[in-house]
This record gives sequence, structure tokens and C-alpha cells, in this order.
Amino acid sequence: TPKPTPTMAAQPQYKLRIAQFTPVTDEPRWLAGLEFAKIIKQRTYGLVEVEVAPAGQLVPVAQIPEALTKGTIDGTLNPDLYFAGQLPVLSWDFVTGLSDKSTVMKQGRESGILALEAQDALKQKYVLLGGYSPDGVNVIVHKKKWFIKPEDIKGSMLRSPGGLLTPAFQELGAGLASMPSAEVYTSIQRGVVDGAISAVSAMHGLKIQEVAKYWTYVPFGVYRVLFIMSQASWDKLPPDIQAQVRQAVAEAEVKTVADIMAFDKVLRQKAEALGAQFLDADMSVWGPTMAELTRKYYLRDAGAVGPQVLDLAEKWNKARK
Repeated sequence: TPKPTPTMAAQPQYKLRIAQFTPVTDEPRWLAGLEFAKIIKQRTYGLVEVEVAPAGQLVPVAQIPEALTKGTIDGTLNPDLYFAGQLPVLSWDFVTGLSDKSTVMKQGRESGILALEAQDALKQKYVLLGGYSPDGVNVIVHKKKWFIKPEDIKGSMLRSPGGLLTPAFQELGAGLASMPSAEVYTSIQRGVVDGAISAVSAMHGLKIQEVAKYWTYVPFGVYRVLFIMSQASWDKLPPDIQAQVRQAVAEAEVKTVADIMAFDKVLRQKAEALGAQFLDADMSVWGPTMAELTRKYYLRDAGAVGPQVLDLAEKWNKARK
């Protein structure tokens, strides 16, 4: 009997509803979700069909962690930042200088960090399978100025980046406001905030250069979009299907990283063409301060596993050199 192939796919037996964190766009943060769905369908020979829903369609983005716990949705592709309250261990990628978006998923898998994170996630009834990194938190956008050194941040009112970067910037003297990304444009326009700490891809997608043209590029840390399923939905899949889904997620990681890195080559030029004015921050000035602060708050929040995670990440980095 010939082994099944994707072209011999059966009718779907398992349909998964996955909540995305981004609206429908023609850029990698949305397209990556479709790639995950495509590869999962292929690797399960059509038995698993994934519906990738844009932000807000199944559940408000802020309510995704709770919806996963309750089993209201089957899974999500959502930034690790949004799970910082439930799973602070995930925030190791925000420790400045510890990881790079082109290798952070590989780093997590090969170092053993992903296994530790997955173990912690089970306590919340989440099954962490993998993900991808679309960008880093790497830009401060502002209406009136660039930021030459960390002390310059004092007194500015900015949209919070979330996670452990929030207390780090508060210690530097920034006023921070929490809001959905969709509200950043109008909040800057109305003077609710002076700017935002975010990702170049996110700010470009929201056309923030129209209301805040000064963009200070500072690679504070990476963020990952994690593929997480509710344990209730995961347990409905037979073990052989679970194994195929895991293989598909690992394969999709590699494919999406390649797509995103290709997109990055033109992203900054696109933002500049539309009016963004970049200043590349001196990391010999910013780096030590941000590394110290982000490490301090990660160790404060991540608990007993925190030192182990940082040690594994640093050992992986040294092994690559």
C-alpha cells in the first residue's frame, strides 16, 4: 500500500481555529500564519485543517490567553509579550543582546529553552509548539526628537512595549501608556502619547511616520510569535497526528524566517520612502544599560527557572562563536 501523500489528502477530520494577532495584510506577520496552516495541512495529509482568523475575529487579542485556557479557541499565533503575565519565562528573548530574530527559534530549540518553556506552559493548559520571529522591539518613534542616549527617554510619554521592557523604561523615567497597536496612530495624533516603543514592521504597517517621523533604531530585543494550542484541543488529536503537527510547526519556522529576512531588506527603505527619518542608536551607549535592566527584570519575574534559561541562551551563543 503506497504511503499517503499530500496529493492523496483525505477530507479534514480535525479543524482548528487559530486566532492571529494581526489583521489581514500582504506582509509576513499575517502571511506567516497562512504558511503554518498550509504546512500543517500538507504534513498531516489533509487530516488537519487550520483556520487562521485575523485579529479580533474570534476573540479580542487581549483575551486570547484566557480563551486558550477555557478552550474557546483551539490555538493562536500570538507574540510572547502578550503572555508575559501568565508565562514570564517566555521573555528571555527581550534581554538585550541575547538573541537575534534570524536564529532565536533555532536557539530556543537547540539550547533546550523551548522545552523548558513548553513545560511551564502546560501549567496554564497551553501546549507550546514553536513559532517564528517577525521582528524585534527595535524602534522608538516620536513626534519631535530622536533619542541619543537612554537618559533622553526621561519625561517622554510613550505607548508601552509591554513585558519586561515596561519596567526597564519606567526606571529610565519614561511615562508609559498601554493600548492596542491599532490605537497608536490616533493616540499620537491627539497628543495622548508622544510616540511609541515598538517594532519597525509594526510602525510601518500602521503608517506611524505620518504622525511621528523621528525613528530611533535601537535593537532592544527580539519578540517571537508563538504557535500555542489549548491543551483541551491538543488532547483531541491522536498521537501520530500530534507528531505530524509538531514536525510541521518546526518546518514552518524555517520557511517563515527565510521569508521575513527577505522582507527586512526592503522594510526600512519602505518606511523611509513614506517619511520616516531614522537615527541608528549607538549600541555602545544603549547596550550596557538596556542589557542590565532587561536582565534584572527578567530574573525578577521568571522565577527559579530564569537563571537556567539565561545560562542556556548564553552557552548557545558562545558555542556558535
